[in-house]
Amino acid sequence: NDPHQAWKATLAGKLGERVDLSGWYHRTERDFATFANPDVDPDQQELELVGKYAFLANHTLEIGYSFFEDNLPQDASVPTTTTHRPHVGWEADIGERTTLFSKYEYIKNTDDRQPKTTDDYSHIFLIGGTHKFLSVPALKTLELRAEYGREDFEDDTDEEVDTITHRAGLRAQAEPFKKVVAYAEQKERLIYEKDLDEDTERQDISEIGLELARWQRFA
Repeated sequence: NDPHQAWKATLAGKLGERVDLSGWYHRTERDFATFANPDVDPDQQELELVGKYAFLANHTLEIGYSFFEDNLPQDASVPTTTTHRPHVGWEADIGERTTLFSKYEYIKNTDDRQPKTTDDYSHIFLIGGTHKFLSVPALKTLELRAEYGREDFEDDTDEEVDTITHRAGLRAQAEPFKKVVAYAEQKERLIYEKDLDEDTERQDISEIGLELARWQRFA
C-alpha cells in the first residue's frame, strides 16, 4: 500500500527594516488519518505567501498570493479543482484614531474536465476606514467602521450567472463598561445580473450585540 502523508511548512521573516514576509504551505493526501481533527483537511494542498512593505510612515503596502488544489494524489477519474488568488492591499494610519484601507483581489477557479464545468473568475475591490471617538457621553469610546466592496463575477462555462455585486457596511462599537463591548452593524448587498441588465436581489442584514469578557473562564 502507498503511504498517505501530510505535512506543513511555514515562513516568517524580514528583509531590512521595512519588509515583512510570511507564508505557509500544507499538503494532506487522500485517506490520511486525521483522527477527526477539523484543522486537517484531506485530499488537498494550499499555499499562501504575503509580503508587507512599510513604504511611508504609517503606510503599508501588502502583496500576496494563494493557491489551492484538491484530488491528492491525483486520480484520473476524479476532476482536479484549482484556485489562484493574488491580491494587493494598502493601509494607512491617519493620526492616532483613523485608519484607511483598500484591497484588490483576483480569484480564478478552474478544473481539468473536458469540457470544463468550473471556469470562473472574480475581480473584487474593497475600500473603507475606521475612526475612534474618545470621551463619548455614556459610551466612553466609540469606534466606527465603514466599507464598500464591489465584485465582478464571470463564469466562462455559463453554469452560473454573471453578476456584479455591491456590498456596503457600517459598524459602531463601544465599550461602555470595562470588558463589555456593545455593537450595532448594518450591511447592504445588491446583486446585478449582466445578462438581464437589471438588479435582481437585495439583502439587508442588521445586527446588534454584546460581547462580555469579565470573567477568567467565561465569555
